[in-house]
Amino acid sequence: MTTTRSRRRLWCAAASLTTAAVLLAGCGGNDPDPIPEGTDAHIAIDPLDPAALGPDEAAAAAMNAILSWQPATDTSKADALTRARPWLGGDLAGVVDTSPTADAGLRPDREWAAWARSGDTLTATCSRAPDSPNSPAGMTTVIVDLRCRQQVLHASGSVTPRAPEVWRTTAVATPDGWRVTDFRYRT
Repeated sequence: MTTTRSRRRLWCAAASLTTAAVLLAGCGGNDPDPIPEGTDAHIAIDPLDPAALGPDEAAAAAMNAILSWQPATDTSKADALTRARPWLGGDLAGVVDTSPTADAGLRPDREWAAWARSGDTLTATCSRAPDSPNSPAGMTTVIVDLRCRQQVLHASGSVTPRAPEVWRTTAVATPDGWRVTDFRYRT
């Protein structure tokens, strides 16, 4: 009987070791289907790169930046104009480059002081207005009307949408992509 018990113990020990070996081999072994890791190391993709944008997209990117304000930290709307610098050209870029704190004719908002006190931020989303004029192919200066909607993001987490506005922009083709050289509120 002792031999039978010894054999059983040996058999159980061998079975346990075999099971452990199989489990360990499965945990650290080669995975036949490794999960591929994605990369865009070959090229950097920047959807807001002015060189890669058409006139509509460049105008929208510029106005999104120009109409997005941080009144609690911005001294004026000129700070937003400075943030839009990559999409600006001509005299408008010159104003930013020579005097980045100048208001460049930007109209003041009555609510600016209240937004600053509240810690509110305003974001803008602009897209081509449905009635924007179509430009003939090959033009190097085009007018792009944009429908822009600002939202006031309150420090409390609530959002107040503002009425949409239409802005008329002038976009000019440069060797480095389209640049906005002028903008004004369209009435």
